[in-house]
Amino acid sequence: MRLRDLLWGLALPATAAMAGQEYVCGPWAPEGPGQIERVSVLKSMAVVTMDGRDETVRMARAHLDLRVYPHDTGVYVIYGDPVKTEAGPAFGPRITVQSLTYDRAQPRVAQAQCEARK
Repeated sequence: MRLRDLLWGLALPATAAMAGQEYVCGPWAPEGPGQIERVSVLKSMAVVTMDGRDETVRMARAHLDLRVYPHDTGVYVIYGDPVKTEAGPAFGPRITVQSLTYDRAQPRVAQAQCEARK
């Protein structure tokens, strides 16, 4: 029973660390790489859900109001007004997500507005 208690104690902080800010997004404007549904902003990663699939991306650069996440075909830039929380700085109730898709002939830039999940 002690091992179970130890494992449970280790699992709780990991779960809390994975909890992030959840945002529900409107459509890309102009049309983007897929239908964006939501974004979860974690401490050093983000999960972008498009067309029912989750894409986990690692943060490459951060400021209080801006975070950059490169991925296989481009880069996501997430920005919003910073707020102070018990866990440190975070984004406020609204964020903007920009997607730059690499293409030598015709690079695409799209933007979506997202609101915090209640």
